[in-house]
Amino acid sequence: DYEVKLELASVMTLSSFKGEECVFRQGDLGNQFFIVMSGSCDVFVTHLGMQFKAVTYGVGGSFGERAILTSEPRAATVQCVEDTDLLAINKGDYLRVLREVHEREFTSKVDFLKTIRYFESLPHDILTTIAQKFTKKRFGRNEVICQEGERRTHLYIIKNGECRVLKTVSFGNDI
Repeated sequence: DYEVKLELASVMTLSSFKGEECVFRQGDLGNQFFIVMSGSCDVFVTHLGMQFKAVTYGVGGSFGERAILTSEPRAATVQCVEDTDLLAINKGDYLRVLREVHEREFTSKVDFLKTIRYFESLPHDILTTIAQKFTKKRFGRNEVICQEGERRTHLYIIKNGECRVLKTVSFGNDI
């Protein structure tokens, strides 16, 4: 996650807007994603000829991702409430960084599977098929992963950390 932020930061530019200046309009082609560094932006949506304010983004808020991921026109108009600085990343850089991150994560999954005794002798093509099905899930301290008697639908492999396995034991009426 930290590496992704560093890579994105290396291709971002700072854009400054005046209060009431429009960043983009609903229906425009989307070629940038934005993060609010200072100031704030209102998001307006026009539907059936009526415009309404959908949300306000302050520092740390982000917008514009959907249009660059789907190539759909902008779904809203974004206007600065006050003087605002936005970090901007263009579509090509954003998609390249995401692709590189995805490829690294996928390679990491395959490499991890190779370290597991049950999977270590499987051919690479089968490991890649298995890796495509795996998702990463983080559990908190004392969080229950599954309970005895539940139908099992997942295979969990602990990559790091530890967990406790508890078993209910019945001693009957002899005690």
